[in-house]
Amino acid sequence: MIRTLPLFALTLLPALALADEPTRADKGSFHLFNPTPKELMREFSTDRPDKTESAYSVDAGHFQLETDILIFSSDKTSDAGVETKTSGLGIMASNLKIGLTNDIDFQAIITPYATKKDQTNGASAQEFKGFGDTVLRLKTNLFGNDGGVAALAVMPFVNLPTNSGGLSHKLLEGGIIVPFAISLPSDWNMGAMLQWNRAKNEGDDAFHHEWVSSITFGHDLIGDLAGYAEFWNLSSTESGSTWTATLDFGLTYEVVKNVQLDAGMNVGITESADDLNPFLGISALF
Repeated sequence: MIRTLPLFALTLLPALALADEPTRADKGSFHLFNPTPKELMREFSTDRPDKTESAYSVDAGHFQLETDILIFSSDKTSDAGVETKTSGLGIMASNLKIGLTNDIDFQAIITPYATKKDQTNGASAQEFKGFGDTVLRLKTNLFGNDGGVAALAVMPFVNLPTNSGGLSHKLLEGGIIVPFAISLPSDWNMGAMLQWNRAKNEGDDAFHHEWVSSITFGHDLIGDLAGYAEFWNLSSTESGSTWTATLDFGLTYEVVKNVQLDAGMNVGITESADDLNPFLGISALF
């Protein structure tokens, strides 16, 4: 049985975004080769560090870099007397984003270097390392990009198997993401996401469906320091799969305008999730 959170009734309420949409200069004429002037650019918004994607696109003609400087994963499982330890490391995994129009941006996610290590019952570990996969995404904001209390976007993506060193398989995967954002009282903000994946099976070259949902709450703490807490989960139609869920926490700090540092920890709360997933990152808008 597929289990997902009932988060997305919110996305059926576009009137929330339109109710107090502010009057702004018409930005529809701006595009990749006619960039949005700085005085008309929207507030800096990133798809990281939480797993819930942002509902806002990058302004037309502007470039945004979002990078995991370092990300680590660790997991330990025991099943029928078989103990398995896995770990992974990613360095400078980056989301390269460019605004094509006022409401559409293109994204390319690359991982220049990653490692994966598997060990069973204390035997010698198998280690894989090399270049990771490449993910191409196209985000279209449907409403709320330039004002209002809520925003909604749709983002199809394709995962290209560019990995080397045995890090993963060599089949094409893809899916679609629907992120939602809303401003709450007392300066709280909330994000939610629904995602569908077409993913390769673990044991063969057939495919199955995955459903991801998440919800995240954020608030400013002190000055330019902010924090968030998130619940993320995944359900799969693959035979023998189990529910995967994590609780995620993190901090962001805007060093200067449009440059943000972040750090956090994702904690697995089900057996199939990684136990710990700490990370450190940086984002910048140009």
